[in-house]
Amino acid sequence: MIGQTGTAIVLCILAEPSHQALTLEEALSSYEGPIVEEVDTSTLHGKVMCGYQGWFMAKGDGFGQGFVHWGGVDQKPPRCSVDFWPDVSELASEERFPTNYKHGDGSTAYVFSSTVKKTVLRHFSWMKEYGIDGVFVQRFGSYLSDQENWNYRRACTVLSHCREGANQYGRAFAVMYDVGFDRGSVDRIMADWSRLIQEMRITRTPAYLKHRGRPVVSLWGYGFGHRGFDKGAARALFEFLKKPENGACTIMLGLPNDWVSWEDDRMELLKEFATIISPWNVGRYGSPERARGHFKKHWPEDIAFCEKHDKDYYAVVFPGFSWANLQKGSSPLNQIPRKGGHFFWEQVKEVKRYEMDMAYVAMFDEVDEGTAIFKCTNDPPVGRFCTYEGLPSDFYLVLTGLAGRLLRGEDISFPETRPDPKQQTYRPLSQLAYYEKPSDFSLETREKWRRLYQGFHVTLHQEPYSEWMTDLYDAKAIDIRLSRWEDIVEATSNSPLFVIGTGNESFNEGTTSAKKIVSFLKNHLSQGGTLLVLSSGRYPLFYPGLGQEAARFGFVLDMTACPKDTRIAFSKALAPSLEPWILDSPGESRLMTSSLYPDAKSYTPLASAALKDGTHLGDAIACVRPGGDLREGKIFFVAGDLLRYPDREKLLDALLRSVEDALP
Repeated sequence: MIGQTGTAIVLCILAEPSHQALTLEEALSSYEGPIVEEVDTSTLHGKVMCGYQGWFMAKGDGFGQGFVHWGGVDQKPPRCSVDFWPDVSELASEERFPTNYKHGDGSTAYVFSSTVKKTVLRHFSWMKEYGIDGVFVQRFGSYLSDQENWNYRRACTVLSHCREGANQYGRAFAVMYDVGFDRGSVDRIMADWSRLIQEMRITRTPAYLKHRGRPVVSLWGYGFGHRGFDKGAARALFEFLKKPENGACTIMLGLPNDWVSWEDDRMELLKEFATIISPWNVGRYGSPERARGHFKKHWPEDIAFCEKHDKDYYAVVFPGFSWANLQKGSSPLNQIPRKGGHFFWEQVKEVKRYEMDMAYVAMFDEVDEGTAIFKCTNDPPVGRFCTYEGLPSDFYLVLTGLAGRLLRGEDISFPETRPDPKQQTYRPLSQLAYYEKPSDFSLETREKWRRLYQGFHVTLHQEPYSEWMTDLYDAKAIDIRLSRWEDIVEATSNSPLFVIGTGNESFNEGTTSAKKIVSFLKNHLSQGGTLLVLSSGRYPLFYPGLGQEAARFGFVLDMTACPKDTRIAFSKALAPSLEPWILDSPGESRLMTSSLYPDAKSYTPLASAALKDGTHLGDAIACVRPGGDLREGKIFFVAGDLLRYPDREKLLDALLRSVEDALP
C-alpha cells in the first residue's frame, strides 16, 4: 500500500508450493510411460541396491497432512526428527517447502516431500548419474490395515513415482515390506500385494527386479522378537506369494543376526520358501574394526548355510547412524560416525573379501536415523544436526556407485577427497541448550541446591544423553559448564566433582578415544575426586565389543536387570523420607553389587533392589571407593530405572545432598 509520504511498503511472504495429490485410483494405475532399459533387472547379482523410505511429506504437498517424518519443523521454536538436513539446492521452487528453521545467515531452511513426483524422479536421476542400481521401496504394516487412509495413498503414490523413475532412468526397483508375521499382518500384506499385482501390475514393467527368473518381494522383520509370528499365517503368506497369479515370487527375508541358530518353525519355513537371506546390520557395530569382528562372527556360518541350502546371502552395509532428534535428545548426535566415508567403505571391502557380489545399502533417504546416502548439506539450520563434514553433498552417492563397481570386479579404490574447510564451519547447539525448558522443580528446592553447591563448578560433557542431566541443567542451580571430551581430557580438573550422563554403552566419546577418557577419570579419582554416573540406558559405559572399558577406572555393573515388581528400598543414609517403590513394569538398567568390588575400601548401598521374595538383586544407587590406584576417589552410581520414580525432585534432592556430603 502507499502511505501518505508515497513510500511503497512491500510485504514478503514465503509462498508454499501448491500440489494436487494423486487419488488412490491414479496411484494404483498401470504404467504407460517411457521405458529405458540399462541396469540388468534379471538378477540381484552384481548390484548395489538401496532402501528407499519415501515417507517424507510437507505442508502444501497436496495431502493435507502437514510435515510428516520431519517432526515439528513448523513449530515455534521448531523441532524436528531428522539428524541430517537434505541438500535442496538443486530442487525447483515447487519442490521446496519452507520450515521455521533458519540457517546461520537467517535464511529459511527448506525440505522436500516424497509425494512430489518431480523430486522422486530427481532421486532416480541421481541414481543413474552415480551408477547406483536401484532401490527397494518400503511398505509398512502400520498403514496396510486401512487402504482408505491417507498414508496408504501416500505409500502407493511414492511407489508409483519410484516405478516411473526406475523405468525412465533405467534403474531397478522392488517392494520391501516391513511387517510382522501374525495372522492380521499376513492378511494385510496379501490384500495389498493383490492390488499391486492386479491394479498396478507392478511386476510387469521391465524395471521391476527379478532374481532366479522371478520378481523379488522382500519381507523385512522375519524372526525378530518384537514382531508377531504365527507359523500357519507365515506359511500361508509364502504360499500366496509363490502362486503364479501372484507373481511366483522370489522371497527375500530380512532377519536378525542369530537366524542361523534357529531350530524352530521359523527355520523350517525359511528353508522351504526363502531364496535371499539378508540379516540386518544397522547399529550392530560402530567402527570398521567392530564391523570386521561382527562379520567374522556371523558371515562364515551364514554363507556356508546358504551354500548348503541353495540360498543367496545379501549383506547389509550402512554409512553411519544418528537419531538424536528422533529420540528427542536421549541418544547422542552422530552416534556412529561416518569417518569421512571410511566406515561405509570398509564394510563394502569386507563384502568383496567374502566373495559376495551384491549388497544392500541402508538407506538412500533415511535422514531420521542418519543413514542417508543422498545429497545432504554441510550448512544445516541452527540446531542439532550432523553434516558430511566438509565433503561434497554427493560424496556418499559417489561411494555407493563405486561400491557397485567394486563388487562387480573392477579395480576400485577409495576416492580420497579432501574436505572443504569452508564447508566445515557448522557447529550444532549443545544437547542441553537445544532442549532447554523451564524446570519442573520447585524454586525452594533449586535455591537449596544453589546454596549447597555454591563456590564450585561442574564440568559436563556437552553431549550426555541422560534425563538426569536435563534435570540438573534446566534447574539452573549448579554452575554447569559444558565442554567437549577432547577439551575435558586435556584440562586439569579443578573441581572435586565430575559428572557423566550415560545411556547405552560408551562415553559418547566422538573422536576422543575411550582410553584417553579412562585415563582422565582415573586421574580425577586418584586425586580424591568424586565421580557421579547418572545412567539412563541398559548398558551404561559397557563396551561389549572391546571389553569392559569402564572397569578400567574402577566402575563395573552387574548385567542383571530388574524384573517387574522389583522393590527399590532407599537407605536411611540417603533419605529417611523416601518411600520404597515397586516397579510396575520390567526395568532396563543394570545394577551395582558389592561382590563386584571385593577389594574396595568401602561400598555403601543407598537404594537396594530386591525381588518379591526378598532376594537381593543389587543396588540402584550406591557409592564405592574402589581403592588401589584410585586411592580415596569415590564413585556414585544411579540406575536409569529411577527416572520413573514418582517424585524425582525429592529423589534428586536426596542424591545431591548425599554427594555433597562426600565431597572433600
